[in-house]
Amino acid sequence: MRPAVRTAVLAAGLIASMISGSSAQPVEDLPTFVFDDFADPATGWAAWGHVGALDMGYHEGAYRIAMASGWPLQLASAGHVVADGRVAIRLHDIAPSAAHPVGLFVRAQNTANFYGFVVVSDGSFAVFHLRDGALTFDTPGLAVLPTGLYLPAPADNDLAIEAGASRLVFLLNGVELFRIENALWAEGATGLLAANWTNDPAGTVFDHWRIDRFTCPISPRPVCAPG
Repeated sequence: MRPAVRTAVLAAGLIASMISGSSAQPVEDLPTFVFDDFADPATGWAAWGHVGALDMGYHEGAYRIAMASGWPLQLASAGHVVADGRVAIRLHDIAPSAAHPVGLFVRAQNTANFYGFVVVSDGSFAVFHLRDGALTFDTPGLAVLPTGLYLPAPADNDLAIEAGASRLVFLLNGVELFRIENALWAEGATGLLAANWTNDPAGTVFDHWRIDRFTCPISPRPVCAPG
């Protein structure tokens, strides 16, 4: 599928997935450090937004989103709200997944207002935001990853977003891919993203969810260690 076509399909899936009635619920007692290996199915992760007939939930000590056919963007969250901090997840595709976007969202006010970061196993990625349900790509549609940066299954990939004031930095396997200097929202909910833009089976296993809250600015990267 050509990049322009994939971008159009991704955009359609994003818009189809939005439910404007959902809202972020702040977690006032969020500690400086959060870690979840999904071994405990009572840590609160659930679909956030579009819900349908797909396999989504805790599975064998991880969190899995699996789709038997084409599916618009699906959000999952445990309700963690972050202003300044680093949000990270480890993931790998489930064979025989076709190219499909997976990643993170941050600064979500609800499912119609958030920033998203997705990578695709065909070697592309995108950073985008929705504002009142209107989609804007911050990258020029689907951008090209450095050759070999995304590791094919069963290898794991580490995605991260570093947030500080109005700056958002997007990383894959420790490599900075993109940054935003004027983010729209100062804080918001964060969680996982996954979709499938083909009719082939697709799925992703997520593990090692981690949040480090910063107590100092990131300029251009954190100038002090996470608390």
